[in-house]
Amino acid sequence: MKSILLASFVSLLFSSMVSAQQGAGVTGTDAQQLLQLVNQARAQNGAGPLTYNGKLNNAAQGHSADMAARNYFSHNARQPAPRGVGMGERATAAGYDWSAIAENIANGQTTVQAVFTSWMNSEGHRGNILNPVYTEMGIGRVGNLWTQMFGKGW
Repeated sequence: MKSILLASFVSLLFSSMVSAQQGAGVTGTDAQQLLQLVNQARAQNGAGPLTYNGKLNNAAQGHSADMAARNYFSHNARQPAPRGVGMGERATAAGYDWSAIAENIANGQTTVQAVFTSWMNSEGHRGNILNPVYTEMGIGRVGNLWTQMFGKGW
């Protein structure tokens, strides 16, 4: 009984933390599902698990919001870019002190499973997901514009 209560508490705490860190884009349940899918794929391919990072979440959510607000779809933000043009600049602007950084974006997928499948079917995106260098992840979503950021801090 204690382990069931502890598991429920940890799940609720994780969902609350993820929701608070991300803003309005991705729900705690969706974030938890994506982290689970990513970590399952990484485990099957010999890479260690990722954890969520609030600063990467903020950078990812900001990029999805910017793409939606200014009607573009690119890894490079349109000028002027108050959060930075590239993913590294955006991560730094969000306060993430990184030694390695990568980003996946997607447009049109309506579910976590659909966006994950799309990324895994793309060589470059799959490479980011499975890269053992990365230890942390953030996710942003506005409508069906998704941003997934990977990082390794100093």
